[in-house]
Amino acid sequence: MSKTAPVVLFIGDFARAEALRETIAPAGWTLFHSDDLLNALAMQVFYYPDCVVIEGDHDDANEAYAHLRSIHVEAVIVLSDAPASWNLPPAAVALPTDSLTADLITALIEMIQPAALPALELIPGV
Repeated sequence: MSKTAPVVLFIGDFARAEALRETIAPAGWTLFHSDDLLNALAMQVFYYPDCVVIEGDHDDANEAYAHLRSIHVEAVIVLSDAPASWNLPPAAVALPTDSLTADLITALIEMIQPAALPALELIPGV
C-alpha cells in the first residue's frame, strides 16, 4: 500500500491524541490512537505509521516502547521529563511531558521526511 500523507500512532491520553488529530487532520495526516498495549502493537504492525508518539507517563508506555524497539521501530517521539531513562536510539526524540501541540508537530515534521509532507500551511503554527 502506498501512503500519500503521514501516519502517526499516538500511545497515551485520549484528549491529547484528539488535540493533535484535530490539528494535523486538515493537512491530510492520519492519527491512530491507542491507550492499550496490544492495540498499539497491532496498529504498528498493520498501519506501519511514519512515527510513534508515546506519552511517557502512560501506564503501558515502557512496555510499548520495549516491544516497539524489539521490532526495530526508531521513529519515536517520547513525551517524558526523564528522557535518559528511555535509552532512545539516535533517530528518536524526547520532548518534555508538558510540550505544546505545536512543539510536538514541529518534532513530527523534523522526524518525517519533510518533502513528503502535504499542505503544511494548513497546520496552525507551522
